[in-house]
Amino acid sequence: NNIYAKNNPVRTYLELVAGEKVFTPTAKMPVYVPADFIDKMLSCSEEIIESIKSGYLQNITQRFLKDEQSINSISDHPSFLSIDFAVTEKNEQLTPELVELQGFPSVFAYLMSSGDFYHGQLESDLSYDWSIQDIDKYDAYVTVKETILNGHPPENVILLDYLPEQQTTLFDFKLTRSLFGIESICVTQLTAEDGTLYYNKDDVKTPVHRIYNRLVHSDLGDKLQDTLDLLNSVEVEWAAHPDWYYLVSKPALPLIESPYNPEAFYLDRVNFKNLDLNDYVLKPLFDYSGNGVTLSPDVSLLDSIPDPENYIIQKKIDYAPCVKSPDSNQMFKAEIRLLYAWPDNDEAPIPICLLVRLTDGDTVTASKNNHSEWLGGAVG
Repeated sequence: NNIYAKNNPVRTYLELVAGEKVFTPTAKMPVYVPADFIDKMLSCSEEIIESIKSGYLQNITQRFLKDEQSINSISDHPSFLSIDFAVTEKNEQLTPELVELQGFPSVFAYLMSSGDFYHGQLESDLSYDWSIQDIDKYDAYVTVKETILNGHPPENVILLDYLPEQQTTLFDFKLTRSLFGIESICVTQLTAEDGTLYYNKDDVKTPVHRIYNRLVHSDLGDKLQDTLDLLNSVEVEWAAHPDWYYLVSKPALPLIESPYNPEAFYLDRVNFKNLDLNDYVLKPLFDYSGNGVTLSPDVSLLDSIPDPENYIIQKKIDYAPCVKSPDSNQMFKAEIRLLYAWPDNDEAPIPICLLVRLTDGDTVTASKNNHSEWLGGAVG
């Protein structure tokens, strides 16, 4: 454990490369995930991917995308998939259980940069590799780059968010610039002219041909309609078209057939009075980071919800202690995000890397896990 002896070396490294503080809790160790556990996550993910490729999933979840939220020129498939699994224990074996999924990018640059740091520190440990399955880290990098840029010069591709300088993921945006050469731009800084989108780069009006989208509609508040009008007035490619955020998300959970997917129902389409609600969790469809989640909801609460079409109930998941703290006998619980990139012209997405989130409590939410140097996000 000598490489973890002082402060948090991986965070120090990331801040040096990004030129930006890392405010998200970052565990100062990688987490080794057994190959058979990864295979189980991949098996469940393949069910999701096949349902997307066939059109089955989005044909049903289309009802959750409102016409006024939609943006022109949706791609044939989501450019990225982020699929979250809890680590549980079944029959004395660690087993993944699907928590949620998003047709939306995650912190690829953070994970690849963290993985490179540990790869350099752990050169003598030939078993350590942050890329997964049969893809090496160079091919993983090339795949993510292809998915983000699609052959365009970096100056014609932007990372788009609302007030990126205020986001807790700003360090990942800066690492993305370091890896791929693209700037993070606020949607309010964009202009449109004759069907082309522009931003200001070094005082030069520069066309935008492709967007690496990190923008979530709910962050825009009263600027939402103006933003949608602007984006619908131009021809632009998307790496993660915004509509996939709604089509591949929690509304998909009741549709996925896998032994690793806990039972889930649409609240407006289930007779919940016949269920033992102590065993279920109420989740709003488009809130994240644990917002709006209610454990063991009662009948009166469910009956009082005015918009049940915007909720699901999911079988409660019991996280298992599974990662031992390096400096004590304490055992941490974990949630693992499997990240895929799906280049425009590929038939299927490619699994890239793992984000492991460690907790000593009941939730992996970042704000609840900032009290220990061993908790928070880690590359798997």
